[in-house]
This record gives sequence, C-alpha cells and structure tokens, in this order.
Amino acid sequence: MLEKRKAEQNHMTLFQYQELAVKERIKDPNEFPDPNLAAIFAITGISLGQFYNGHPLRGLLWLSGGITVFLLILENILLAPAGFFFLAACAIDAYFTAHEIRSRKIRFMGTSCLFWVEVMLFIALGMALGITTVMQIISVNGTIL
Repeated sequence: MLEKRKAEQNHMTLFQYQELAVKERIKDPNEFPDPNLAAIFAITGISLGQFYNGHPLRGLLWLSGGITVFLLILENILLAPAGFFFLAACAIDAYFTAHEIRSRKIRFMGTSCLFWVEVMLFIALGMALGITTVMQIISVNGTIL
C-alpha cells in the first residue's frame, strides 16, 4: 500500500515505481571486487584472490591444491614449473570470478573474513622472518651494524 501511495505522489505507475526501487538497490560496480586486484591477490597468496571475491569454499579448494603442489615441489624440484602454472591458474580464476561478479553473473556476498585471516598470517610470517633474520645477524656479528 505504501508503495502505491509513493508511486501516485511521484506520478508513476506502481510497476514504474517498483522498477525504480530495484534499480536503486543495484550496487555501484565500483563496490564489487576489482578483477585486476583479485588476480594480484591470487599471485601474492594462493586463494587470497578468491577470499577477496567472497568465495571462501573456492578459496579453500585453491589453498589445499596449493599446499599439495608445494609439497610435491619439495619432493621433486623438477616439478617447480607446475607451481608456476598452478599460480597462474589461480590468478586467472580469481580474475574471471571477479569479472563475473561485476557483470552480475555471480552473486557477490562481500569479501570473506578468511581474506583478512590470510592477510594477517602473511604479516605475521613476514614479521617472524624479519625477526629471525635480525637474530641470525646479531648472533653472527655480535651487533646489528
């Protein structure tokens, strides 16, 4: 009833008013994930691009595949090119998923909280590596400088 009154006030039919209301609810394309940024995140950390796109299950699948490829490379260094192909496939998948979200073929649920968990793990890992490196320099030289 309220919609009908608002439509009459704006000199529109109810159908025109409902159509306008739907258009107003459609998000601005800039609020959706950027395909280029999704690909960069996927290269930075496997599955990070999918978590950014709001697809945690797909991200977890890429993460488990990435761990498997990493373990295979540790066993046989000749498999290293497979790691690059896997990383490229992850980035391509993240790019096209973000592109499909922007073209509204896939629904965007918001960036997954696992995105921020993985980002924090990367920061913690970087800090741990930095502290370890400084400690090794101090133990060898006796001083930082």
